[in-house]
Amino acid sequence: MLSAIRIVDVFWVPRVPTEGSGENPPVIKINGCALIKGVAGTAFREHSIQFKVQNEKSEDPYILLGDAVRLPVREVTPGLEMVPLGGSVNLEIHVAVKAYGTSYLCLFIDGEEAIRTPFTILPPQESEKQAG
Repeated sequence: MLSAIRIVDVFWVPRVPTEGSGENPPVIKINGCALIKGVAGTAFREHSIQFKVQNEKSEDPYILLGDAVRLPVREVTPGLEMVPLGGSVNLEIHVAVKAYGTSYLCLFIDGEEAIRTPFTILPPQESEKQAG
């Protein structure tokens, strides 16, 4: 079963520069974590995991976040084929904000999208504009 939990998924960004203005875009920081669980007897081939960001407004549907992480095959000790195993990957992503809207942090396993979680970038609310 695949699932995603997100604590904070809305980011308020004061101003996104217009295209061609030469201004540096604001940067938001997103933390992600993938917990991979399995059973030793089912992991007889190498697997890979990879994170990508999808932005619906982008011409390229996915933006690659580094190289795939290879999970090599491990020999299983006889009698321990059903022992649970797993691993975790933690990452910190710095996203340069070029437009408001919703994007997705996607986890790929063996080149196939396994799960995604949205994050939304919005302009400040009126009350925040007046206070700032």
